[in-house]
Amino acid sequence: MPTVMVAAAPVGPVAPVAPVAPVGPVGPVGPVAPVGPVGPVGPAAPAAPAGPVAPVAPAAPSAPVAPVAPRGITKSKIASSLVPELLTSTGSSGSPAITLPTDTVAVRPLGPVVPVGPVEPFIYAQH
Repeated sequence: MPTVMVAAAPVGPVAPVAPVAPVGPVGPVGPVAPVGPVGPVGPAAPAAPAGPVAPVAPAAPSAPVAPVAPRGITKSKIASSLVPELLTSTGSSGSPAITLPTDTVAVRPLGPVVPVGPVEPFIYAQH
């Protein structure tokens, strides 16, 4: 539930506030001992090379798998031409025509296809 905001009545004039004692100047800070120059840093010793790593054994090829389950049907963007796009109906001659859209029937999807093996990479050479 929203609340209503009401402005408070203004406060009357406030009596003047007595002046605050000024803060005096701060005494000078004593000198700090100078920092001596830093010599150049010498080169670090090189790290030891990493030793050879044992080769990894090749993995066995994976066997083809059957489809697990349908994940839904992708909406077809091609409609079937079995049903006309518009249906025009009139009650009698001389009455206004009513044009109604008909249902769009999706084309029947293709059946499952045989799995295809891997394809060599295609390298596009621009001429």
